[in-house]
Amino acid sequence: MIIKVTREDIKNGAPGGSAMGCPVALAISRDLNVRALVTRRNVNLYSKDNFGPARIVALPKRVSRFTERFDVFGQIPILNRIIARPFKFELEI
Repeated sequence: MIIKVTREDIKNGAPGGSAMGCPVALAISRDLNVRALVTRRNVNLYSKDNFGPARIVALPKRVSRFTERFDVFGQIPILNRIIARPFKFELEI
């Protein structure tokens, strides 16, 4: 499945370790109609109604690097604009 991280996701994303509020989690939640909790290397997918176990899916390395940089530099507005550009990636589910 192709996931699109948009400017809006980046703008609304919460840097600094918000597992459900980072731009990648927002994009996955929207594109897959689930609740997504992003960790360093994986994403846990939950149904919106909270029933059933989480499904754990590995993130591509470049997406993990994006989330790490966003958490560190996303709190600095000028750096956030430099490192955080919209992108697409494939999530193998």
